[in-house]
Amino acid sequence: MPRCLSSEELMELFNALDNNGDGVVSRQELTTCLVKAGISMAKVEQVMNQLDLNRDGFITLDEFKTALGLNKEPAAE
Repeated sequence: MPRCLSSEELMELFNALDNNGDGVVSRQELTTCLVKAGISMAKVEQVMNQLDLNRDGFITLDEFKTALGLNKEPAAE
C-alpha cells in the first residue's frame, strides 16, 4: 500500500520544483524537473494542466495543495 507524503515532504517537493525560489513553479521549471525524471512531454502538459488551476502558466503553493486535495477551499484565482 502506498504511503501518503507528510506536509513537510510535500513542501520539499514543491520547493524542489521551484528552482529559482520565487514561490511559484513555472511551466519551464516543471518541464525541466519532469523531463529529467523521464516523464514524456505529453505527461508534463497533463500534469501542468492539472496543477495550474487558473491557467496563468504558474503553479502556486495553494494550487499545488488544492490539486492534491489538501486545501479545504479552492485556490484563489
